[in-house]
Amino acid sequence: MTEAVLDKNKDLARQYRDILSPAGYLVAVKMLKSLQGFEGIKKPARPRTLCQLLSQTRYTGRTALVTAENLACYAAGPFLGLGVDLPESAAKRYVGWQYANDEASQKTLDAVPKFERNSYKGMLITPLERCAVTPDVVLFFGNIAQILVGMNAYLRNRGGTLNFDASHYGTCAYAIVPPMKNNLPTM
Repeated sequence: MTEAVLDKNKDLARQYRDILSPAGYLVAVKMLKSLQGFEGIKKPARPRTLCQLLSQTRYTGRTALVTAENLACYAAGPFLGLGVDLPESAAKRYVGWQYANDEASQKTLDAVPKFERNSYKGMLITPLERCAVTPDVVLFFGNIAQILVGMNAYLRNRGGTLNFDASHYGTCAYAIVPPMKNNLPTM
């Protein structure tokens, strides 16, 4: 963690804020192979879903050090490689109301992008302007006009298209895993 990285992240957050006028904070996510050096960062007082933790950072600017033990969601830890497995019955949760049968539900669950088990020990979630490390991913929440500005800016000198997958299963995984694995933005 260096002052130079913090200054760079503050400047990036200011630039994004000036251009995009986001509602809330840009959320920096750093996947951690070790928790060493992060001992002073508070963990959630009680387990929360990753969706809740990301939203708390977006809306209130909360910083959190998150491990599998802090996650109330059955899927976030396994998808993000935090050393836990999905319950065997995970796909069955959605049969009958979101999926017509076991096969459709399992096929969707299998398609969720994932890190290998034990890839990470935890994750740092913090507003970009307070992030003293280089984040792996920065999450921006915006309306369609703001998202289009971001897409157009990314493609301006590169050309081409942005391609991404989406599902209601593991939206946190879709927001974090593909950008890290592919070094490309996603939606």
